[in-house]
Amino acid sequence: MRSLPLLLLFTVLLLCACQQEPAYQLPENAAQFLAGDTLKSWKLAWRYNGGVRVSMGPCYYGYRQTFKTDGTFHDNNGEQSADCGESMHGKWYLRHDRENKPYLSLQSSLIPQAFGIDKDIKDFQIVELNDQKLVLRFRHALFTNKTTLIEDTLVPEDVEVADREFHW
Repeated sequence: MRSLPLLLLFTVLLLCACQQEPAYQLPENAAQFLAGDTLKSWKLAWRYNGGVRVSMGPCYYGYRQTFKTDGTFHDNNGEQSADCGESMHGKWYLRHDRENKPYLSLQSSLIPQAFGIDKDIKDFQIVELNDQKLVLRFRHALFTNKTTLIEDTLVPEDVEVADREFHW
């Protein structure tokens, strides 16, 4: 009889440990938040790499990613004065995985080169999306074979961001 309370406690602890955080629910108008009425440009407000805030340089400050309602996107890498790489053009769509987590999927012929992967599609988990903020999380092998978790917060290009020019 003394083992019954211990068994109950163990069961409760096990159930609590196994519960996953519920998947973020995309708003019904997620596509409009992302692409506006015809197009919308986003800039990187800040980036975390493995939970650590990243100091950003000229390519990050000038970076803009534009999503259009026709399902296409482009960035401005090739248009910047610094050597920031080629501009990426492609298609975007929203999807959910088997656990109902929402993703922004980008498809472009430049994806393999930019992310060091074999596919031309890269999925970014949507952590938050509204008309003023887009938070994306993704795994990326930056300069080694070791992957790290990146979390980017983007805002519409006309929004002022306090402490954007953060440096260590």
